[in-house]
Amino acid sequence: YQDYRWDQATRSPPTWDSYRPLMQLTWWWQSSTGQSPMAFHAFNLGLHLLVGGLVGLLMARLVASARAGWIGAGLFLVFPIQTEAVAYLSARPELFAAIGVVGACVATTYRSWVGLAAGILVGAAGKESAVVVLALVPLTWWVMTGSGRFVGWGLVALIALTMLTGVLRHLQPEPFWPWIQLTAVHRLAMLTVVPIGLTVDYDYDALSRVWFVVAGGALIALAWMVAQGWQTWRRLAF
Repeated sequence: YQDYRWDQATRSPPTWDSYRPLMQLTWWWQSSTGQSPMAFHAFNLGLHLLVGGLVGLLMARLVASARAGWIGAGLFLVFPIQTEAVAYLSARPELFAAIGVVGACVATTYRSWVGLAAGILVGAAGKESAVVVLALVPLTWWVMTGSGRFVGWGLVALIALTMLTGVLRHLQPEPFWPWIQLTAVHRLAMLTVVPIGLTVDYDYDALSRVWFVVAGGALIALAWMVAQGWQTWRRLAF
């Protein structure tokens, strides 16, 4: 899979302009201290446990219930869809991104601007998908304070960056990125309901245009449901 390529790419320490620097830094450090697969997997598992702890803390803060936090963290840690990010060493950037994004949301519940900035930096150094922090932090603030004035700007920034990335990728001989994300929604929904069929590298291009449209419609329907239920079931909508 991709582990061999990452191993070859991290033979030297990362520079300031490295691609996904936290991934490169940890692989370079582990490669220089030994080549034990168990050590690499233990590191990934440790990151996953950290993400689970942050998820539990966030849930506990949002609903003011430690029990809800423990239950949420437990479900998050053992749910089958987490397998890929934990088991594949090359998926480590997802874990760093999650630590940064969820950590930023937790910092928001404590109104810690230093923690918020640190979370955003960690997420950005993990993987570009951490851009979702632009939407999740304002939503977290809305749940905790009832003030939603930042949500709109965050969503606009997120959509703008997503479409910009799609345009840039469209200029290359690759599939249009936003369409790929729509198929990812379809896959995520199916694996959440029936967590079977996990594959090493999902072939998004194999899906028909019908599924593109269905997945896009599902996104719009979900957004509408959240908007309708936000005032009545704010935490559930979050």
